[in-house]
Amino acid sequence: ADRGEGDVGGGAGGEAAAAQARFRAAVRANMLAGGDSCSRAVVIGALLAAEGGEDSIPPEWIAQTAGYQEVKELTKQMMIQRKLAKPMIAADS
Repeated sequence: ADRGEGDVGGGAGGEAAAAQARFRAAVRANMLAGGDSCSRAVVIGALLAAEGGEDSIPPEWIAQTAGYQEVKELTKQMMIQRKLAKPMIAADS
């Protein structure tokens, strides 16, 4: 079930639960703000996931997201390619 911020425990699992609670609260606040909430949600979700990693995304939301595993694998492949790529601009240019 979708827990609220009050369900945050202690320990390592508590850190993930706290991050998930922040993620939920931010997405909900964005929806309630109205306007172009879709565009803002992309930025909010990206920033919170960058901060807390995949564990910050509520697992039940991941389970309900079509194509999540495919996007995760493509992102992994992209990051590997980025690490293997040579810099486009030399540092001394």
